[in-house]
Parts: sequence; structure tokens; C-alpha cells
Amino acid sequence: MSGSSAQPSQQAPPTPLSKASAERALRDAKCRYKQYECTQSRVDGFHFCMQHILEDKTAPYKPCSYVFAFNGRPCSKPAYKGDRRNNGLCPNHARKEEIKRQKASLRRYPPPSTESLLTNLGHYVSESCQSSDAVKEESSDEPLDPFLDIDASTVNSSASRILDYASESDSDVEAAMLDVTWKGGDADADSSDAESVDSQQEDLLKHAGVYTSEEAMQVTRDKLIRLQSLYIEQFRRLQHVLRERRRKYLHSLKREKESLCSISGQARTSPREQKLYEKLKALNHYHKRNGVEAVLHKKALERRASVTDGMNVRPAPFPKCVYTEGGVKCGARSLPVSKYCPKHILQDAHQVLFRPCGCKIGSDSECKEPLPDIAEDAFCVYHTVLPPLPKTKV
Repeated sequence: MSGSSAQPSQQAPPTPLSKASAERALRDAKCRYKQYECTQSRVDGFHFCMQHILEDKTAPYKPCSYVFAFNGRPCSKPAYKGDRRNNGLCPNHARKEEIKRQKASLRRYPPPSTESLLTNLGHYVSESCQSSDAVKEESSDEPLDPFLDIDASTVNSSASRILDYASESDSDVEAAMLDVTWKGGDADADSSDAESVDSQQEDLLKHAGVYTSEEAMQVTRDKLIRLQSLYIEQFRRLQHVLRERRRKYLHSLKREKESLCSISGQARTSPREQKLYEKLKALNHYHKRNGVEAVLHKKALERRASVTDGMNVRPAPFPKCVYTEGGVKCGARSLPVSKYCPKHILQDAHQVLFRPCGCKIGSDSECKEPLPDIAEDAFCVYHTVLPPLPKTKV
């Protein structure tokens, strides 16, 4: 009794989708735009994606009411009818309008003036500075005798106190120079060698006030030369950063290849994973020349190399074989649409144009030399039986 009651409670395992049904489900999930094949997913409950949802007259969407100022054309993106807060705008323009409203509602502060800055710095003044050591302003317009009416020691002490304040902690810290920062930022490096365009040590006439035409031209020329050298140093620094980042990228890519398997060998169990894999393959082949375009591009490079003969021209890169044995990688040129050279082409599990020689060597071994799969009775060059030489009459 118990066995019969437990029999119907067991559920049959779900049957896996066949390849045809998976392709049909993937095709039904795409947009049904008629002008061209759109690969985007359609909106739930409709036959079009968000970009072409306006083709469906029953959809609760309408064209965006935003009009571009430079050409007077309206925006072609859809806007949801039920959302009244957007005022008939698409999400992109609704977000921009919201940012404009937020900026307009912000409180605008007046530009800083000398009085406001001094007021903000008033709490730094100590009580000793506010005492009788400060110089008192005279209210009368009568001329003063510098030897009798003015206390010279008080004026000099106040000036020296201002200079002491100006030479405190912040002014002792030297500014970071370009030569120190990009070469490693060593604390022991001498930053005095890092000069700027307006260096006071070089420009002796900086505070002259009046220049002759020759002096002005010389000063400008020196500054331009110094600016050019600084640009060259900056360019070298950027080259150094580029090489360092590429080195780190290649190291991380090598570690990833050693720790993970190839993406082409991974199992793809759902239509979404298959679609992502096809998209990745399309991105890898993007901007790669094929067919006649590749041949013409190669000829153009060869023609350019022949014109610049005698110069240090770097040869064009070519794909190399990925076969590795004992830690040594094969450096031969790989075959088209393959990652292996003619010697190791049999390591490619997807190729169908080559086969092993198959000639028996001994009792239990066969020749594994690859050769084109054209004739069934053909052998490699090492095991091909040559016809006898014709006899010639002497």
C-alpha cells in the first residue's frame, strides 16, 4: 500500500531541451523588427525590444517629446505613457532634466572677496597679535617725523613676525617635481634638479620690468626649449607607464591561462551562454581583415617597407603555433583559421583537412606525420614509395 502511494508522488526528471527547441526559444526571445534582424531581447509581453517598441501600437509607449536644439529634430527613443513625472521624456532626457532642476535649486553663493577671506581667517589671529604690538594708525593727516613720531623697532618686529608666519610648516614642504615623481618618487632623490619653465635660477631677468627686444626673444626661446624638454620627459614617462601596465597585463593573462581552461572547451548549457560565447567570438574577429582585404593590406605593407628600405622597419607580426612540449613553445607560423603550425596541426581537435600518415612502423606503431586528407592511399614524404627510374640506353 505504501509502495503504491509513493509511486505517483515521484516526479519524472525534466527532459533536456533539444538543440532545435533551444534555437527556437532563442529566436523567439529576439526582437521582431522587420527592417533588419535585431538581436536585442524583446520587452516582456510584447514582440519588440525597447528600441523598436514604438512599432507596436498597443504598447504603453510614445515618442520622446525632447527636441534637439542644434537640428530641431525630436528624440526617437520611447517614453512611458504612465509616468507623468517625466513629462513625456525618455529615461535619458528625464534624468538630464532632473539634474538641471537640481542645479537650478542649489543656493548660489557670491564670489569670494578680500573682506570675506579675511573674515574667514580671523580666528587664526592670536591674542598677542591683537595687543599693543601692532602699529596704530594715525587719524590726523599731519606729516610724521620718522625719527620722533614712529617707533621703528615696533614696525620692524611686526614685519619680522609676518615673515616668520610665512616661513612655517607649509612653506618648508617642497613641491613635487616631475623628475622625482615619475622615476619612482625616491625620497633620497635630489629634487633641486627638477626645474620648471619659469625657474628663477635660469631666468635672471625675470623681475627686470623692462626688456629689450633681444632679451625678450632670448627669454622666450629659453622657455620654449625648456618646455620642449619637459614634454619629452612627460612622453617618456607615459611610455614607461604603458610598458609597466602591459607587463602586468601579460603576467595576469598568463596566470589566468595556466589556472583556468580555455573558454572554447567549457560547456555551454543554456542558450544565453551560447549567445554570449558567439558574441565574444564576434568581438575577437572584429576589425580583423579577411580575404581580399587582408591580401591588399599585406601588399600595401610590403610596398611601404620597400619604399623605406634601409630604415629600421619592424617586420609585421604573424600568428605563432601554440603547441608547447616540455616547457618549450613552438615558434612556427600557424595555419590560417587555426592555432597550430603544419607540424602540429593534428593537435587541433576541430580540424578536418589533415590526417596522420598511418604507415606501420614495426609491429605496433604507426607514423603520426600529418599530411592533407586528399587520397586514402597517400603517405608522408618519408614513407612514399617512389617509382623506379626509367632505363636509358647508353
